[in-house]
Amino acid sequence: MIAARAHVGAACEELELLQPALVRDAPGRLSLFFRPWSDPRVVWRSHSTTEGRQWSDPMRTTQPCPLSGVAAFALADRVGLVYNHTDAHARYPLSLSTSRDGGLSWSEPWHFERIDYEVSYPQFHERPDGGAHGVYSYNRRVIKYVCFEPRD
Repeated sequence: MIAARAHVGAACEELELLQPALVRDAPGRLSLFFRPWSDPRVVWRSHSTTEGRQWSDPMRTTQPCPLSGVAAFALADRVGLVYNHTDAHARYPLSLSTSRDGGLSWSEPWHFERIDYEVSYPQFHERPDGGAHGVYSYNRRVIKYVCFEPRD
């Protein structure tokens, strides 16, 4: 576990965040999206405009996080966030939301995996054509691969 205060900002001494997802979401800006260790159960974000030498204090997003991992990836004009969109302590559904303003506001979630089994620990990357490749744990038994097309 990485304490946010040690790497992302002195103002968050008690806030512990882990499993960061790093993305270059705009020219000259890096963003980190984190899951929390405990309440409040939301995805957190931090930005750097100094190539990672300094980071903003972590800020809450409006996206729920049931204490499970998140993935972030850059798209042509926005950031994609893959996460478990639920207020319950469950690791389903697996959803995709996008933001055009660095994580201040988000699109309605697209629940692309609605099965009532654990779907967690996503990892996604943008393709050159604007789509995305991704993998995640599926019911703790296999790793599932998906591919989003640009029209998705």
